[in-house]
Amino acid sequence: MSETLTNGAPKLSQVLKKLQSETGYSRCSVCNAYSRMDSEDKESFLQVMDSEIPAKKIVSALMEVGVNLSRYQIGDARRECIKGIKQCPTFKGEKK
Repeated sequence: MSETLTNGAPKLSQVLKKLQSETGYSRCSVCNAYSRMDSEDKESFLQVMDSEIPAKKIVSALMEVGVNLSRYQIGDARRECIKGIKQCPTFKGEKK
């Protein structure tokens, strides 16, 4: 089958494969942001994520240093990856 449609537009599968290669297959935005942190920031971030600090305050602190994540993304990662049963290779491997 052709790599483009008859109207010259790329096939959806081609566009999605490119998207996956650019962003990684299984890492969410929180994991991507975490992977770019230095070791000191990673340690602090894990402590904050495992605390009772509101997600809104975490988002505000991250925005001060140019890390743009939403309250939903922080809440989901906290609930599912940090404190939940989700098999998150980024946080389950790091959490002490």
